[in-house]
Amino acid sequence: MQNRRIPADDHRGMGEYVNEVDSTGNGVRVPATYFVSIQSTQEPAKQRMVQQKISDPLQVFYAFNVSRTYYSTKFDTISEDLKNAGVKDLVKLISLPVSQNKLLLRLENLADVYDGQSAATVDLNKVASALWKSANFFKPVGLGSVTFNEMNLSANMLLS
Repeated sequence: MQNRRIPADDHRGMGEYVNEVDSTGNGVRVPATYFVSIQSTQEPAKQRMVQQKISDPLQVFYAFNVSRTYYSTKFDTISEDLKNAGVKDLVKLISLPVSQNKLLLRLENLADVYDGQSAATVDLNKVASALWKSANFFKPVGLGSVTFNEMNLSANMLLS
């Protein structure tokens, strides 16, 4: 339903007609963009890659301390370290700070049946090392013990 207007009940759940209007009585317009991918079934699908770029567009941040920016881009290797850990191609990593020295990491496999690569391997110890190394770039300290707890999808309790 693009514009969410049905002049009569369609008997599909709500039990009433839908007529969403704005404050002036005009129908609410729903902006939408549609993508069509035409490709061979012999090559990996591009659907998830396009979806990823739309859902998480490039975010640009500026640093005004030139020396820090220079050293960070020249010597900080987090991108390469995460790729070596397995976070690449159709693997999405989201990190959310929970408390000091505690992160919630969410790994998503964006591959589907048509990609031909339904499983990905990620080394969590290497991911932890890469994040620790990047966070302590200017004052390196050793990474202590790391504990991994697998959570349910909503991350409110242990999977076990």
